[in-house]
Amino acid sequence: VQPKAIAPMPTATDSLREEVEALVKEGLFQSAWTLASFLTSDKSMKKKPEEEAKDWALFGDAAFGLESFSQAKGFYEKALMVLRNSRCEAKSLFPILLRCADCALRLRDSEGALEFLTTVPFDHRPLRHSLCIARLYERSGKREPAIQAYQEIINRTQGHLMVVEALQ
Repeated sequence: VQPKAIAPMPTATDSLREEVEALVKEGLFQSAWTLASFLTSDKSMKKKPEEEAKDWALFGDAAFGLESFSQAKGFYEKALMVLRNSRCEAKSLFPILLRCADCALRLRDSEGALEFLTTVPFDHRPLRHSLCIARLYERSGKREPAIQAYQEIINRTQGHLMVVEALQ
């Protein structure tokens, strides 16, 4: 009989991180902002890069909720920097890249938004972000990329449309 592995005890930082996540989920962005500032300023705790990036992303989520899009983008970019420096899998960057794109869109930075959005592969993007790419290309007069982006969306949603038609 092999001994069972004991799960590590949650740290104070883990508990604080969970609290910030809950506050963001509840829409209590000012409180989340305050606690996230503690999370990101605590240099005494040695964190894994994934944890540090998550803390910056949570700070970004709080700022985004407060409609401080420029600051949110800065916090998300810090999270990206931490992940890139740790040589993590590219997939772990995708959610944060999409959040950066959302900030760029709110800041009316179409080129910046396109740069973030097109960095994420099509199959890792929600449809709303893919549609956003198509619209941004269309608005900027880039007809061919816009057509290609719309075609990708049609191809991806074709199966969904057939299911909806079958249910009617």
